[in-house]
Formats: sequence, C-alpha cells, structure tokens
Amino acid sequence: MNAFLSHSTSPTPPSKPLLQQEISNKVVLILGLGLHGGGVAMARYLASKNPSRLIVMDTRDAKTLAPSIEKLKDICLEYRLGKHDQALIDSADLVVKNPAVHYKHPALKNKKHITTDIALFLSAYRGTVYAITGTKGKTSLTQALGRLLNIHCYGNNTNSPLNILLSEALPPDRVLLELSSFQIGDLARYTPHLLSRPSLCVLTNIYKDHMDYYQSHEQYIADKYPLFAQCSKHSTLVLPSSTLGEEWSQQKNKPHKTKNVYFHGFPLAEKIQGTYIKGNSIYQKALYGTVRKIGDLSPTLLQNLHKENIETLATICQALNHTMTYDTKQLIQYFSLPYHKEHIATIDGRIIINDSSATIPEAMNLVQYNKASLIVICGGTDKNLQAQALVAQCLGAKSVVLFEGSFTKKSLPIFQDSNCRYYGPYAHLEECFSTAFKKSIRGDTILFSPGCASFESFVNAHSRGKIFTELVLSYAQS
Repeated sequence: MNAFLSHSTSPTPPSKPLLQQEISNKVVLILGLGLHGGGVAMARYLASKNPSRLIVMDTRDAKTLAPSIEKLKDICLEYRLGKHDQALIDSADLVVKNPAVHYKHPALKNKKHITTDIALFLSAYRGTVYAITGTKGKTSLTQALGRLLNIHCYGNNTNSPLNILLSEALPPDRVLLELSSFQIGDLARYTPHLLSRPSLCVLTNIYKDHMDYYQSHEQYIADKYPLFAQCSKHSTLVLPSSTLGEEWSQQKNKPHKTKNVYFHGFPLAEKIQGTYIKGNSIYQKALYGTVRKIGDLSPTLLQNLHKENIETLATICQALNHTMTYDTKQLIQYFSLPYHKEHIATIDGRIIINDSSATIPEAMNLVQYNKASLIVICGGTDKNLQAQALVAQCLGAKSVVLFEGSFTKKSLPIFQDSNCRYYGPYAHLEECFSTAFKKSIRGDTILFSPGCASFESFVNAHSRGKIFTELVLSYAQS
C-alpha cells in the first residue's frame, strides 16, 4: 500500500472521548469560535447539555469575533480571547476543537479528551448519513444532491449539522454532510468509531490544497482517506475513475471489503460499475461491461456545469437506485450557488461572473469560456500551492487583473515571463474591477475567480464573494 494511505497520527494517542450525557456538570472548553457559524452552533448545543462551565477560547479579539459573539449573547458563556490559556485548557474535562485549529497545536499536546462538532452530531443523530468530500466541487455537488433527493444538507463552512439537534422539530430521517479534510482527520484521530456512521461516502476529486496546514500533499490525502477506509462494510462508496480511486476501493487496511463501490468518469475498467460522459451523452455501466445510454446532455448544460459534477451526481443516483433526469434548466438550478460561477450582471454588454468559491487554481476551470473575450480577476493569499498552476489557468485569456496578496506576489515573476497580459497587482477589489471594466469591450466576460484564498484581506471566500457582488451592483447603478 502506498505510504500516503497510512493516516497521520495524533501527537498523543487519543483516549475514548466523554459521552454526551457526561457533558452535564463538566467543564467544557471550545477551542476556536470562528466566524463561519460552526462555533456558534457548537456553543449553543453544548450549552443545552448543562455543563458546569462553558468556556470559549480564541486567539482573535472580541472585535474580530463580534459577529459570532453577538449571536451568543443570550447564552451564559465565559470568554478567553486574544490568547490561549494553557492552564485552563489542561483543567477542562472536555475540549471541543474547531476544525481550523491544527491537531498538532501545542495547547492540545497532552489533552486526552478532545472531540469536534461533527463527532457530537454523529454520536447523537440516529438517521441515515451521506457524506461528500473532495478538493473542488463538493459544495455544489452537496447542494445539488440535497435538492435532487429533497434532503437536508450541511456544509463544512457555514451551516453546522448541530442546528438539527437544536431545532424543536423532529430531525429528518436523512442528512447529507459536506466534510473537509480537517473534519475527517479529526474524526479519525479522536473518535474513529464514528467513521462507520455514513452509509454513503463520496469523493469528488483530489488536488493540492491546504498546503499551509499540511506538510505535504500526501498528508492532505491521508486526512481524507479514513472516511473510505474505516466505513462500515455496508457502506456504499462513490470514487473517481483514477488510480487513487481504485486504490481506495481496495480497502487494504480494512478487516472487511466494501462491495458497493461505484466510479465516476471516463474510462471505466471492465470489472467496475459507474457512470461517465462521452461526447454529449451520459452512460451507465454495470459490473462486467454492460453499458447503456441514460441521457443526452445539451451544449448549454455542458458549458455551464463541470462535466465531473454531472458524472458524480449521476453515479450517486445509480448507487442509490434513484432515477435522474437530464433537463438542462433543472440541473443548472440544482447546482446553482452564490459565488460559484454566478452571473451577477450584464453592464454595457459586459457579462460579470462571480466565482469567489475558486480557492485553488484548478477550481477556476476556465476552459468553459471563450478566452479571447475573457478578462480574469485573480490572486490573493498563498496556501503554499504552486504558482505555476495559477498562471497556467490564465494563459490565453484576453487579460488578467491581479489582486494583491502573498500568492499573487509568488506568481508575479511567472506572469512576467509568460505571454499573459496582466495589470496590477491592486490592493483593493474596487481597483481590480474598475481596471477590468476599462480594459473590456461589449461582448467580453469579466470573471472574478481568485484561484486562491484571501485571508489577508477577507474573512473567507463567502465574504469575498459578497463584497464583489455588492461592488458590481453598485457600479451598475452608478
């Protein structure tokens, strides 16, 4: 088995975490409140379990965390902000770790009882769980599948599944979770028994990402692997038709082998089942070679959606025995999300697209556009990714407008040596858009697709997208 399939280990061997009923009358500490909403749901859920003390600790100050703190003003909490208090961490009965807090953080070195919001949810929820992970496309795929199956879906950035348990309504019988590498890795380190909960485990793809968190690409892969290696023998796996997908399907470190494995993408080997697109048609393949066409795809559909996303959605439906139609309008609506290749406005004949969700170069996927009339706004914060990948995505575009940031600085020498016509870098998004608009003519497309993070300037990709949409609409009105 390849070395990267061995999961990275915890600094100290994890002991069995406290059970939920044992939270009552215990000292519980939340390490990392954050601004995405997960910390807020975590605090509310833990408060409902009547701990003797509930402490929120974060290295950021109250001003930065004000949006989250405001949502918790009706709950009795203790805040320790601006630094980590090691003595308080050591004295807590249970630490609930935010996924963004590194598992090798010195504050956690000798802590035995550590858990996460996903672990709290999986241990309490009694319904069916589907899980999707991958590097790109997982958010839009999660939303599309949720809409298609009419089930609740929860993303790793904004909507915590703990909100289900906080609701007074009866919990749904099925939920769909979008899981990050951080979340899966933490489950494997602290609560590995819960990895058997999902009955459906989907991998969209793997690209280099989060190299500011992991020491290597292999470590990043290793944090996603346990979702598939430690699943139940009754689970269904949906994997890409790649060497990696086939290796993961073998489950070499499992005491049992999962039989229900489906693959998405072309080509598919003889002894596997799945779905793939060839030309303008989509095909479903059964085990040992029986192939049938299950639909035709319009040019409009293939132009507006990633082919890989359509294949993966169709393969999931095959695995779940769910009938899927290939109506262009309906499928585009299923995958439609704010800041994911979102058409914002057409101003003086220029089409403005917001793709702020593209946080790695590969997610930009500019092949669906006519590059001769495409102006790309990109750049931002470095996650220790390859700068050549950003420049490669932009080659052939009419022009590129660079937003200031550490990744942009890293990419600049390569842009200078390329054939790309570029402007900037600019410190403000307003300058980027104004320049792009001035350099464009009627019929051009202005695409905001950063290809990286922007932590130096924005809270997250969602906030970045919101700000871009607002400035474009303001520009349109003026």
